[in-house]
Amino acid sequence: MNRKGYQYIVSFESALGDVPQLDVSGELLEGADAKVEVTSCDLNAHQNLRVEPTSTLPVEGFFYLVYGEEQTRLLNVDISAEELRRTILLDIDSIHSLVVNRDEDLNIGVKSWDIHLQAYDSPAESFFAENYLVTGGNAF
Repeated sequence: MNRKGYQYIVSFESALGDVPQLDVSGELLEGADAKVEVTSCDLNAHQNLRVEPTSTLPVEGFFYLVYGEEQTRLLNVDISAEELRRTILLDIDSIHSLVVNRDEDLNIGVKSWDIHLQAYDSPAESFFAENYLVTGGNAF
């Protein structure tokens, strides 16, 4: 929820099968910055990648992401959101557009990236992080 409005999260039981795409209309909203949007209607379209320390040592090294049968090149644990976005687009042929945001908690050494797939070959796959030469922590 932002400070000016509301966020609603709607989930469907996947065991019941596919449901029609959720559509919204903002016709009755008032205000210059009023908007309504659906950010994801697909399983795995929004994912979070985290690097967490397992000791008091800083997390260093490299990992790569596996997406279905494809994988990225080696990624530094300090990769920026823009670098991660570009690398995924270059290395994963089945992803055509995405948004990546990065967050970091310096107090506990956690780094995370929110990955939101926008255009991709169906169905969306889960990303898996392979800890390759990561010391002091894990990527998942």
